Amino acid sequence: MSRPRPVSADAAGERTQQPSGVTLPHWTEPPTGQVPSVVAGSAGDEEEIAGAAAGPRWKGEHEPHADDDFVDDLAHDGTEDVGALDPGRPSSSEAASFDDLDMPAEPGDPQGAAAVRPGRRPGPLRGSARGPGAPRRVRPGGGGGDGGGSAGGVGGRDMGQAVTVGVALAAVGLFLAWLGAPWLLVLLEVIIVLAGAEYLSALRRAGLEPPTLLGLVAVAALPLVAYARGDAAFPMVLVLLVVFSMVWFLVGAGGGRPVRDIGTMLLAVVHVGVFGAFGALILRLGPVGGAEVDQGVSILLLAVVAAVFYDVGGLFAGSRFGRTPLSAASPNKTREGLIGGLLASVVAVLIAVFFPLFGLTTFGFVQAVVFAFVCAVAAFVGDLAESLIKRDLGVKDMGDLLPGHGGVLDRFDGMLFVMPAAYYVTLVLFA
Repeated sequence: MSRPRPVSADAAGERTQQPSGVTLPHWTEPPTGQVPSVVAGSAGDEEEIAGAAAGPRWKGEHEPHADDDFVDDLAHDGTEDVGALDPGRPSSSEAASFDDLDMPAEPGDPQGAAAVRPGRRPGPLRGSARGPGAPRRVRPGGGGGDGGGSAGGVGGRDMGQAVTVGVALAAVGLFLAWLGAPWLLVLLEVIIVLAGAEYLSALRRAGLEPPTLLGLVAVAALPLVAYARGDAAFPMVLVLLVVFSMVWFLVGAGGGRPVRDIGTMLLAVVHVGVFGAFGALILRLGPVGGAEVDQGVSILLLAVVAAVFYDVGGLFAGSRFGRTPLSAASPNKTREGLIGGLLASVVAVLIAVFFPLFGLTTFGFVQAVVFAFVCAVAAFVGDLAESLIKRDLGVKDMGDLLPGHGGVLDRFDGMLFVMPAAYYVTLVLFA
């Protein structure tokens, strides 16, 4: 068997001719820096090869690289941009933001606040970047006041808008109070109906199906019937509401689950309609405490003063001194804010009672302090109650009708609890 003939080599420095026709440098020559062709062939085949070659392109040693073209091809290849290339991705501050809707993890719920529970629409990220069990962060300004309605630079609210809307509402209320109890009842009726509509709408957004029409009719009727007939209006309206609700589902008008939907509707009616109707009961109190004139309007205004200044004092004290979280239902509220709100409420009520320019009621010093303290505590409970409901429904505000405050219910949530407290404490003080 013959051995393969070795490739012939010339003297040092000369090139070696390969059988394929490709000329290669001798191994003793220095490198030239040239890159070999991917496809070998004759010169006549170059056009055909160039047209058929869809493979990688090779660049010379000193040829500049078009890095921008390369990145642009990858970034815009017809697919959806993701990650760092996505212009609509949230910023680092947005992704790490914590609002008043941070929901605590429940036992057996590894996802915690981020989980979407049955009946709840998927919402924005509510989770926390902190580990399980880590303490919540309390934002400055989260005092004892309303974290949703009190605002201004706090919780993303516009302070200028909030103050303007608040002053406008106060001016309208004082003007109607000057006209008399029936006119103030009109304002009370409008507020209660709007708040009830927001409440029932929020229930529907959460996936529930309360009989909204029946609920609105009951909410609207309660203040009017209470002003005309007194507290006997409450059992009468609620009994009729339950009966008509059952009929509503029996005839097939309600498409949801009767027990769940009637129950949630009744909660909205009692929370807004019944509690708010106590304002109508206050308006019809008549002379109290030895006064010779009707004290209903004065006592209602005094209850409003107690609630408003609880919010103002809680917001101020919480933003300046708030350090200790008060309740998991509303992590932005602090103990310092609660104390500041209570003190502000008591001082404001004393000024409204004893300052000669106002002199709203015939309360004595002790009566005024007790009245203010009870109303301020009721406003605090009302704030937390609405925060609890909003967190369960997965909403930040019940509405957006009042700029800087959110919805009507967000502004008057504490007032709904103040009305029955003011009515009953007045009856006790002057029994």
